[in-house]
Amino acid sequence: MNFQHVIDKVPDYKVFLTVDEMDESTRKLAEEFPDAVTVFEAGKSRDGHPIQCIKIGEGPKNALCFACPHPNEPIGAMTMEYLSRALAEDKALRDELGFT
Repeated sequence: MNFQHVIDKVPDYKVFLTVDEMDESTRKLAEEFPDAVTVFEAGKSRDGHPIQCIKIGEGPKNALCFACPHPNEPIGAMTMEYLSRALAEDKALRDELGFT
């Protein structure tokens, strides 16, 4: 598989999103692509904040991608921000990869 077309579209992010901004982005993605994106609560943080999980696609294989394992590693969140949108927007990419 050639992923160059996906990599070429990665934005030149200048700032990291806050948790509230990530939550809002997740809600908007699910609203924009209701046939491809499902959002559910996977648990709560130590502070009681809902941990959102995004399910994208219906491929026969499963993959789990996660971000923010540590508060000082925000680039994972931006990676998921881009990847989730790229997968939601591009059915051909979802079909080619074959993952949910």
